[in-house]
Amino acid sequence: MRINQLTESNKILYHGDDYGTTALNPQWMMHRESNNQEGIGIYFSPDINIAKSYGNKISKIDADGLRIVNSRMPVGNAIKERDAVNLLKYIFENDEDFWYKISDYIEVTGPEDVSDYHFHELFQMMEGQEIRNWQSEFAMATDITVFVTGWNKFIPIDGLYEQRTKHHSIINTNIKVERVNF
Repeated sequence: MRINQLTESNKILYHGDDYGTTALNPQWMMHRESNNQEGIGIYFSPDINIAKSYGNKISKIDADGLRIVNSRMPVGNAIKERDAVNLLKYIFENDEDFWYKISDYIEVTGPEDVSDYHFHELFQMMEGQEIRNWQSEFAMATDITVFVTGWNKFIPIDGLYEQRTKHHSIINTNIKVERVNF
């Protein structure tokens, strides 16, 4: 499995808003003001001026040692099937309606019809999708806190980045966020 990890020399990433973000709260990772174009998470940039364009309160994280992968990478190149299956099972076990999302891809008529095989089949059907779209698809199908908790429990990826815009969506809620100017 080849992984394109973040290799920029600037490991400090900045976030700007008008609220004063001091933690990576899942509830702010997907709400009516976010479009999640580069994946689920709180958005950061290595350019403090980009962060300032989003708000006057600037926060930062140290991305050194984090696993941040290209948001356009196919799921199958970034995530092991075993880890994806564990995430999907976790969501299914914590959201009684998640079987509806499974039924969009696999013929099941109720939650009692879903078996381990179906989680593997679902991963195999979707492993060619860009990881950012795969994240959004499942995050929108469940409670965001359930998705983020499951992601951080089973998927060893702290965030995604987009090469051209340098936007980074950070999903790991354990990452320390520091205030810069507030």
